[in-house]
Amino acid sequence: MNREQQLKLIWQNTHKDFKGVYEGVKTIMVCRQGATTLVALDNLTEKEIADRLPKEVRS
Repeated sequence: MNREQQLKLIWQNTHKDFKGVYEGVKTIMVCRQGATTLVALDNLTEKEIADRLPKEVRS
């Protein structure tokens, strides 16, 4: 599964209370350095992506 597919899956499986669109950019809430912040979906780190993938998809 490539990065684009992983991000699409994360977006689909993130509850609506924890995601949104700001100026046309999809964002999700992420805890970074002890604080919750909005992060553009495209700016997620590899670890953040791996942590958010459904268990069935993780390798």
